[in-house]
Amino acid sequence: MNEAPRPHGAAPGGNQHASVDDDVRARLRLAPEQRIEVALNARIARWSRAFHAVITFAVAVIVFLPGAANTGSVLQRTVAALVAGSVFMLAFRMERRNIAFARLSGFARSIYQARAVALGAIVLGAVAYYFPSIEVTSERVAIAAAAMFAAGALWGALTRNLLGGRPVHRVLLVGDGERVGRFLADFERDPHPGYELVGLLTDTGRGLPEDVAGDTTLDEIIAMFDETTQAGVDARVLGTLDDLETVLASEAIDTVVVSVRRNRLELFSRLSGWGGEISVQELPAFSEHVFGRVPVDVINAAWFMHLIHPFYRPYSRFAKRAGDIVAASFIGLLALPVIPLAALWIKLMSPEAPVLFRQVRVGEGGREFTLVKFRTMRPGGDGSWTIDTDPRIFRGGVFLRTTRIDELPNLWNILRGHMSFVGPRPEQPRYVAELEQEIPYYQRRHMVKPGLTGWAQVRQGYTDSVDGAAGKLGYELYYLKHQSVFLDFVIFLETIRVVLMRFGSR
Repeated sequence: MNEAPRPHGAAPGGNQHASVDDDVRARLRLAPEQRIEVALNARIARWSRAFHAVITFAVAVIVFLPGAANTGSVLQRTVAALVAGSVFMLAFRMERRNIAFARLSGFARSIYQARAVALGAIVLGAVAYYFPSIEVTSERVAIAAAAMFAAGALWGALTRNLLGGRPVHRVLLVGDGERVGRFLADFERDPHPGYELVGLLTDTGRGLPEDVAGDTTLDEIIAMFDETTQAGVDARVLGTLDDLETVLASEAIDTVVVSVRRNRLELFSRLSGWGGEISVQELPAFSEHVFGRVPVDVINAAWFMHLIHPFYRPYSRFAKRAGDIVAASFIGLLALPVIPLAALWIKLMSPEAPVLFRQVRVGEGGREFTLVKFRTMRPGGDGSWTIDTDPRIFRGGVFLRTTRIDELPNLWNILRGHMSFVGPRPEQPRYVAELEQEIPYYQRRHMVKPGLTGWAQVRQGYTDSVDGAAGKLGYELYYLKHQSVFLDFVIFLETIRVVLMRFGSR
């Protein structure tokens, strides 16, 4: 017996939670222009899948099929071609998921895409090695790699133009409490270009006031969760969990972010009825993807266990150390003409003090070392946090700090092994002691060597408060989780961009 078609807004399987009154249905009805946007997003998603399939086939044609009648098995060549082409596309998609891709500059994203192309080229080379009868030439591999890179860039440009800057995914947040309030406030301050936060459904078992109307704005809900937050968010509270199925259909939701502690199995059971139509993610993982940082308030000690083993692999440490030595030596040679000029300027501006500034900082494993920098401040300070307009900074010191010239002597710390080129910035022992008392797991940032630059520096810049340090810790833990030699290289490129833009000076 054929199943009757599901009415628009009804739940799969006839879930009783789908029933809502006419007022709610009217409130949830999308405006015509919103429906056009949703339809365009859905069409682009379908086009994307078709585009990937076409590109995979094109790689097969370029690399393997020419001359198939003369050499090798046609079936063997076809299978190898499809495998290699698929690897190209999977590499592209994995690069976008492994890192906060949208948070990188366009140049850094191109570097990640280039690595994906390189991975595909390596696979092609492996296929050619193990199946010599296929006769894959280096010219064909180069053509395929160039075609894949160009196709990826072309598709990115086309989708950006078609969307006109509009988000691709429509997100429904399910839950309430402080975590949700913080997420909403963070999303308002730093929205992700790929996601539109449509609205919020509250957990009926936890305390949303009964007098909250259906069209209450999210900034009012944020204020309920956190009285200090008054950010305005262009979205609505759409109801409670009882309205889940209707909201999913009526608002054309494709991503559900969950932050509930009660009745979780029932909620996931209801969401599973939608099959592949909806992506379901937990709030911590989604927050990490959207903001490029780990939500410190939702992790525990067990979270760090999976980080320990990779950091202590001998080849990982050797590769990072070798990269540090090469980078520090190369940059040191390039900076040789700058160093005496900087020293002369410092002596002219502050003749009563030494050119170099030495201060004890906390490094890997909590071990202390002496950090060396060019002096940018007059002597006699109390060692307190520095701000951009600090009166202790002498004339020209701001320029040295903005361009990071003051940190060139850090290269000596890197060569001695006290620091790495990329990692969390080292702090003074007294600040570390204070922050360890105020911020959970702050000491875990010392699992790796401190760095001359880092993910937190390019994403947040300098901070001068406990709250700012807590925010930076999220970025530092993100780096701990995703650390790799290639990510270090991308952070290095982002640092150059930041310096050239004269932003985020330390």
